[in-house]
Amino acid sequence: MWRVTYHSGTGVVEAVFGGELTPEELRAAVETTIDTARRHASFLVLADCLELQGGHSLFDLYALVDFLQDSGVPSSFREALLMPGAGRDWVDGVEFWETACLNRGLAVRIFSDRDAALAWLQE
Repeated sequence: MWRVTYHSGTGVVEAVFGGELTPEELRAAVETTIDTARRHASFLVLADCLELQGGHSLFDLYALVDFLQDSGVPSSFREALLMPGAGRDWVDGVEFWETACLNRGLAVRIFSDRDAALAWLQE
């Protein structure tokens, strides 16, 4: 399950991920997130991974990092990843996503607190 919502009051595009997502579902969610950001000219993204259970591999994530970089997101792109603490199998994947994006010059950061994540996006 996934959904993407634009919050006009904050200018934040929120992508919520839940359950197990296949590689195809994850790619569709990322594409929709980027399309929504373009449509609203706001590249501040809150990725809520609190209910995510996995379903995709590190290779799938690496391909998505390539896709994100190739999509031409502007330098104003920022993504705050909201996730619970350690202890879930997929946490390594989210940490990999953060590192791979940072290595490509994309501003991505992991948070466990929604308010802190939103504050960072608004800096």
